[in-house]
Amino acid sequence: MHMLVHRLSVSAAIVGLSVIAAGSAEAADVTRNFLVDIQTGGLADEFFFGSVTLDESLLVPAEGEKTVILSADLFSLEFDFLDTIFTEENDFFGFAALEITQYGNVVGLGYTVDSLEDPNAFFGFLPTDDSIGDEFFYDQFDAAGAVVDSGGGILKAVPEPGFAIALGILGMFGWVGRKSRQTA
Repeated sequence: MHMLVHRLSVSAAIVGLSVIAAGSAEAADVTRNFLVDIQTGGLADEFFFGSVTLDESLLVPAEGEKTVILSADLFSLEFDFLDTIFTEENDFFGFAALEITQYGNVVGLGYTVDSLEDPNAFFGFLPTDDSIGDEFFYDQFDAAGAVVDSGGGILKAVPEPGFAIALGILGMFGWVGRKSRQTA
């Protein structure tokens, strides 16, 4: 029984990883999700989600490296902040920048919004020593233009579902194998 469970777990891992790898054989548009974890200010402990879509050929080929894409023509951006969807078109400076890892995980954005129509819409991503913008800041204003709330948070990559599913299946077979050894 133990040998069967072991073979099934190895087979599941190979199939799961093959399915993930098969999806990246051709260059195509890929979407990567990110979230902003607000840690200070009136919105502390809230999360706001976004996504970027880019051509898979822009992903970095080398392990551990990052790449910066300095043209919003090469990717599209959607960020849901305070029930408003912001895109690369809303960037105050007229361009947005994106920093991604080898696997396309979003680790930094160069993006600032200052909307005169929406007092909640002053926010951006601040550059740090090792990223173009993984720290998020925001200010909220009242009708008279006074700041009523300020805060910030951190941008985090959201794991891709295919990889998480493959790890989950592998973990399940490992758990079943361990349980079968304990009962034998």
